[in-house]
Amino acid sequence: MTFDLEASLEATARQHAEGCVKTWEDLERYRTIITVAAPTLIIEAGTFSGKAALWFAANSGAKVVTIDCTDNVDPDTRDNPLFRQQVTHLLGNTIDPEMIDRVHRLAEGH
Repeated sequence: MTFDLEASLEATARQHAEGCVKTWEDLERYRTIITVAAPTLIIEAGTFSGKAALWFAANSGAKVVTIDCTDNVDPDTRDNPLFRQQVTHLLGNTIDPEMIDRVHRLAEGH
């Protein structure tokens, strides 16, 4: 088996589009959905660095609720004014009944 460094680097770049752990194709799909649906709230399960939540806020104008069991949000992302204004970062398990109730309350009116 051989290792193709160029293909590996290209795949890594594709998986980190605009700083997110998302592919460019994923982001284009999200853009299409955002354009068609015009959401006022986006709920993301799995925060990781917070860059995708920031991308959702920047590209939709919607409020974003992002949930994760660990707090791995990148400090630069956390300090971004848009992240502070439009993103609610919740720590916990997405299938915990209390978390589900909390998200339902945040989603009221959206």
